[in-house]
Amino acid sequence: GKRASNSMSSDQPISSSSSASASSSRNRRTSNKQSCTICCPPYGGNEEAFGWALDGIGRSVSFIASAVFVGTALLNLAKEAAGCETEIPEGETSLPECTGRIYGIRPSSILTTYSTVVGIISSALLPLVGSFIDHSRYRLQAGTYTALFVCVLLVPLIFVSEETWFGLAIILLILAFAGWVHTSIAFAYLPE
Repeated sequence: GKRASNSMSSDQPISSSSSASASSSRNRRTSNKQSCTICCPPYGGNEEAFGWALDGIGRSVSFIASAVFVGTALLNLAKEAAGCETEIPEGETSLPECTGRIYGIRPSSILTTYSTVVGIISSALLPLVGSFIDHSRYRLQAGTYTALFVCVLLVPLIFVSEETWFGLAIILLILAFAGWVHTSIAFAYLPE
């Protein structure tokens, strides 16, 4: 086929001015890429993708904080309330078995009971929540409000003590279910 008159053929030498122009253009593209990695927003400026990533980080931190740190504190406080040892006695190599009871259960069963209750409530109610979210056009607002609710429920956990541990255990149950609701909303929102 015919070439356009202003295009170069492959056997014509490249002049030094066109070589300099190509080099200058390449440098500009490279410097634009370098400056873009420094100043451009993450995820190519997609605010919803960035928000989803931040939400994932927040969910992870709240689950770890409430499950690991507060759970351990509640377990030790329940043992103290039942009159059991929380520290290994001198001369012993292990903690003695706690046979006391608090609110009808052994303190060592607090976390398993908590997990069972959250699991039963979640398995009963999350399908309804999922159905609502799948057919709602307010996923973003629902996610925003459940995230706010989870954050508000996390605040009282700061005040865990011998006097407040049982009330905070109830709040922790609500928090766990609210966290699962928020997680289901976040994953339902992801395809959009």
